[in-house]
Amino acid sequence: MSRAALLVAALPWAWFLVRGVGAQTEFVAVGIPVVVLSSATVAALWGLLARRATALLVIASLAAFYAVAVFAPRVPGGGPAPADPFRLVAANPYESNPTPEEAARDLLAQGADVLAAVEVPRDVVNGLEGIYPYQIVKNNLAVFSRYPLEPTPRLDGFSRRDVTRVHIDGPDGPFLLYEVHSPQPLHDISLGAHLAFIRALRAKALTEPIPVVIAGDFNMSDRGQGYRLMAASFRDAMRAGWPAATFDKGLWRLFQLRIDYVFTSRSWCGEDPDTFGIGGSDHEGIAVTIGPCSRS
Repeated sequence: MSRAALLVAALPWAWFLVRGVGAQTEFVAVGIPVVVLSSATVAALWGLLARRATALLVIASLAAFYAVAVFAPRVPGGGPAPADPFRLVAANPYESNPTPEEAARDLLAQGADVLAAVEVPRDVVNGLEGIYPYQIVKNNLAVFSRYPLEPTPRLDGFSRRDVTRVHIDGPDGPFLLYEVHSPQPLHDISLGAHLAFIRALRAKALTEPIPVVIAGDFNMSDRGQGYRLMAASFRDAMRAGWPAATFDKGLWRLFQLRIDYVFTSRSWCGEDPDTFGIGGSDHEGIAVTIGPCSRS
């Protein structure tokens, strides 16, 4: 077996040495599935045309790397079932949704106790009003709840279009919901500014005196630095099962992007996570049952 083949087979694994070096690695993280698929195709063609069995080593290495890089952040995390739980739905119906009535029906079909929607057009809001006794709608961010809620003062350093902080009296007592719609790092802000946004959000949430749920459209891949920062301090509730990609329309499906999340304080757990379609939206919605971790 040639040294060149061994080097090519080992090359993808260098990602784990450099993935935390600078915000620009976030672009690489997004492209990993496409890069791996393209590389495996090239290796297979090379093996067939050159009749080199060593191509199998390269393909096997790429397949193993794909499994670790793409699926490891989605492996179920275990943990006990939640006590006094409620159903939370987080969704991005899309600001220019061409079928808002259908989107509203899809959201209502989830039977959420708390529904957090970002980029929510007025026609979707109209379809949800009257269903929930409590709601806050402002700056294209909306929270609908079966439990009493009230807004809190704006978080220092955050626009209300990016983060809404809501106090909710849940079935086990009060908690804070951070509804998040992160600026888009491809055209709204730089990658470095986006990572700084996630760091600041994490730091603020860690100072809260009561349980926190952080849900919404984070515009970050679960292969990136921002995700690892959040998952190191909070529970990724969707990993009560196998979370699916949430931004997968058209060619984006190839990138296997999960950019919508529900994070909770470590003392809370989740169960029955689900991903569902929203008519007219380029995002999938997410739903999960959450609450304080049971002690049994």
